[in-house]
Amino acid sequence: MDLFHIILLSIVQGITEWLPISSSGHLVLLQEYFNLNVPLSFDIFLHLASVFVLFVFFRMDILYMFRAVKNRNFNSDDGRLFLFIIIASIPTAIIGFLFQDIFEGFFTNVLWVGIAFVFCGSLIFITRKRVQEKEIDFKKSFLIGIMQGIALIPGISRSGGTISVGLLLGIDRKKALRFSFLLVIPAILGAFFFKLKEFVGYEISLDYLIISFFVTFLVGYFTLKLLIKIVNSGKFYYFAYYCWAVGLWILIFKL
Repeated sequence: MDLFHIILLSIVQGITEWLPISSSGHLVLLQEYFNLNVPLSFDIFLHLASVFVLFVFFRMDILYMFRAVKNRNFNSDDGRLFLFIIIASIPTAIIGFLFQDIFEGFFTNVLWVGIAFVFCGSLIFITRKRVQEKEIDFKKSFLIGIMQGIALIPGISRSGGTISVGLLLGIDRKKALRFSFLLVIPAILGAFFFKLKEFVGYEISLDYLIISFFVTFLVGYFTLKLLIKIVNSGKFYYFAYYCWAVGLWILIFKL
């Protein structure tokens, strides 16, 4: 890949990582269009840059959680939130480990990506009239974690899936959004360290990796600000139309 493709992939990652329209799905489409061979490890590297956006946005939540853990205060809201994230991370890790080869195979199968986009759009759409008043608990956390594992399939948005499941379970939309983004931190960090050995002898130069990191971070920062406004306004389901359009476009031209 040259610098143009690196920057393009980074911009797309920064936009699509937070908007519920599947960053991995768009990566597959770009690979298809430009005839690129983008390894999964580079996709994970771009996700790592996105995690630093979360450290900025949710730095106080993270600080309070670790303070609660340090004081072993697991009965507090912050301590319970930490436990919920641990519980939700378990099914994500199991699904990712057991079905890793299958998920990687989807990156070369555009037809399945189209089906996944349609599924994701449908999941997002059915949240539009849900009443959100309930709190997060261990059962809801586990179910959201399962959805995050399934969202490893390109075309199924991780944020779209986890926020949608949270809303369908009746969780307040602000809390569902916050939990979704805090939950992705251990998932991406775990995937990055699991794939770390693949960066040895990596074909992309260090300069290009640094550029891609900062482009992804800057674009992701402003995109996340936009998504928070959209979710708080109750218009989250609008993204369903985009997912449907992309999914149907893929299916029409690939069938």
